[in-house]
Amino acid sequence: MTVVSRLKELVGTTTTVQRSALHWKRPLRGAVVAGTLCAITIAIGQPAMAIPLVVGAFFTGLADVAEPIGVHWRSMSWTALWLTVGTFAGGFSSRFGYMELLAVAVFAFCCGIAGVVGQRGSLNGMLALVMFAIFAGAPESPINNWENAGLVALGGLVQVCAFVVPVVLFAPSSLRSARSQVVPFMVRLRVGFDLHHVFFRHAVRLSAAMFVATYLSILLEWPHSYWIPMTVAWVSKPDRDGTDYRVVHRFIGTMVGLLVCTAVIEVLGMKSYGYSVFIAAGVFTCLVFVRSNYSISVVGVTMVVVGVFSLNGEPLAETLEYRTLGTAFGCLISAIAIMLWMERSKEQAT
Repeated sequence: MTVVSRLKELVGTTTTVQRSALHWKRPLRGAVVAGTLCAITIAIGQPAMAIPLVVGAFFTGLADVAEPIGVHWRSMSWTALWLTVGTFAGGFSSRFGYMELLAVAVFAFCCGIAGVVGQRGSLNGMLALVMFAIFAGAPESPINNWENAGLVALGGLVQVCAFVVPVVLFAPSSLRSARSQVVPFMVRLRVGFDLHHVFFRHAVRLSAAMFVATYLSILLEWPHSYWIPMTVAWVSKPDRDGTDYRVVHRFIGTMVGLLVCTAVIEVLGMKSYGYSVFIAAGVFTCLVFVRSNYSISVVGVTMVVVGVFSLNGEPLAETLEYRTLGTAFGCLISAIAIMLWMERSKEQAT
């Protein structure tokens, strides 16, 4: 298959929705929580708190999937924890200039190798790396690193409580359901440290890609240049098919999302509590479509990220071209990285 025909095929998938994977109840809960937290920060006159608080609740909501209840609340809690770790590590590393490159390389390797423990490990590793990228490169904020990490944890905790409290009231025994029997964590992790293991190779490629993306973001000194490594963190997968799929969907979804943000925020003139509604709509869009159409899900992510920064007075029009180019560079870096150090036979992550 030629590059052009492969690209056409991938672009065609951006309009395909897997209806069986569409669910609205859990996404609605996640959106209400995120929108409410945003409204609270506006009400108390602290919109800067919306960035970590809303993102913490939003990304914890990505772990809100159909699982046995006793397993589910633990899974969401672990996700909130790793979001907090990524936030603190990213903010801390940003203090040391080019030493941040070493930090991001090591952290990216750890996030990549986390996939050996299963799908939950892959998700938490990806989200932690996204948070690292955001808080390592975000503009100056009146909120310090410890406060950012604490607010991310609080947002995640509120999202977990929104799930747990109704269960405690109506079906408390289900919280104690036994965890599934799996191979111990350290055993699975040790298996991954093999030069031929798909996730070891993924971790090395991800580390190199994040190093290059972060160096480029420092070199360019663009507004929101963190968009480059953040894009790499979102789209990099252990296999070429998965990465190609995400690269195409990510770019198209981001472009559509930026158009939506421009139309609503700039043209219509978003004000005050309107941001909380807009951000809640973005969370809902992402969570509804995250497993049925990735490009539409990315539209929602873009609405949330752009929304929380615009709430803090950042003019969208002045950063639009940088976000577009940042997405393109991040996608290009990931597309090149996936071609490095591959087995001759086609590898698939399991």
